[in-house]
Amino acid sequence: MLVITEVNCTFAVKSGGHATFPGASNIQDGMTFDMRSINEITISPDRKTRVLGTGNTWYALYKALEVHNLTAVGARAADVGVGGQILGAVLDAYVNLGRNISKDPSSSNGFTAFTLSHDTERVSVHLENTDGIPYPPIFEEVKAIPAVIEASKVHYMSEITKTLANRTLVGSRNTHWTYTFKLDALLAGFVVDIFLAAIQPLREIEGIIADCNFQTITEPMLSHMKGNAFGLSGEEGPYTLLLLSAVWSNEADDESIYKAFNMMQTIKAKAKGSGLHVDYLFMNYASQFQDVISSYGAENVRRLRVASYNDDPEQFLERLQPGYFKLNGSAPAELRVDGNN
Repeated sequence: MLVITEVNCTFAVKSGGHATFPGASNIQDGMTFDMRSINEITISPDRKTRVLGTGNTWYALYKALEVHNLTAVGARAADVGVGGQILGAVLDAYVNLGRNISKDPSSSNGFTAFTLSHDTERVSVHLENTDGIPYPPIFEEVKAIPAVIEASKVHYMSEITKTLANRTLVGSRNTHWTYTFKLDALLAGFVVDIFLAAIQPLREIEGIIADCNFQTITEPMLSHMKGNAFGLSGEEGPYTLLLLSAVWSNEADDESIYKAFNMMQTIKAKAKGSGLHVDYLFMNYASQFQDVISSYGAENVRRLRVASYNDDPEQFLERLQPGYFKLNGSAPAELRVDGNN
């Protein structure tokens, strides 16, 4: 770092490298720090805490913990890096779910995805229960819904994350967009309708898989936190964390894909009109065109900037690591003339 700062060399830092836009996990005409060799995993004597090297993937961590009949609350896809995922997600469900589970061993976590691939539309529901029971009573209503494919088993986290990671081919182009709104069934239904309509023109694009994912940030998750830097309040929850994403094969289709994601403006307008809008944007799900930092609120941004100047008075990290979200900037990419932000 001393050499880099002396010569003003731009750089990027890569843990698992799962960021979804250029410059975030790598850099052109600069230096990339690849953290994969920093992969130690140390379990405390009381088995309650772990020290993780930032270069680990979550699959490696889960596998190492399973030998000791332990697990951790982390990423759902095997190849996601520990470093980037924790730093981007330290606020919410991942950290607080672990606290909730420790108080309620039968706590359950639901994950719902609306998927469109060519002419096949499907709703996928992934439910997890920490009791190790294939069909606990809390799943009965979902189990009663007719399904094309249904499976339930007691599984290690490493295998679950490996299955989810296999859905995306390495080398595919991809984009993620995020939004947060107060939990509301009618608005969720509106989002699905808008998503399906926006994706219809993309059916013939090679390799296209588009997803609309909903995750819930509950009031108990937030109540167990001692404040946060993201402007989220347990009293105003629960919240829905929305992820709209797509993968495809060819660069020539980029603009068509980005144009379709103008749907986010329609969704945001509907939420605002319904009194359900929330400013917060989840960094790990955001596109390069979204201004994540300002979504935390002016006072939170001020506190973060003060902390940044205390640790990095010359602002080397802000100036020389340009590819990701910055405290003193807006989105990593310029505002688009088509309003696709």
